[in-house]
Amino acid sequence: KGAASSDPVFRGMAGSRLNIITDGGLILGGCGNRMDPPTAYITPQSYDSLTVIKGPQTVLYGSGNSAATVVFERINERLEQSGVSGFANAVIASAERRSLNTDIKAGTQDY
Repeated sequence: KGAASSDPVFRGMAGSRLNIITDGGLILGGCGNRMDPPTAYITPQSYDSLTVIKGPQTVLYGSGNSAATVVFERINERLEQSGVSGFANAVIASAERRSLNTDIKAGTQDY
């Protein structure tokens, strides 16, 4: 499933019973029969927090999430001075797997 991801399971339930939210938006899997689960499109190190919500509070994030809702969020802080910062990482593994991830923040004090 995907390059290297797994389909999360909470309380024995997965798939459509679990919502994945990134920065306020619902992310869906690709292809039929969940060939690529929503987590295949998430690079965890690009996010600042991960929250797992279970129980009746999950309805705050839409329907169809009887197992849980997983929320990935970034903290958008105002820059104290103009500049650019970020990180990059690369993965080379067996089965000809190669991936590159970058996360860059740039701006001024006003933007």
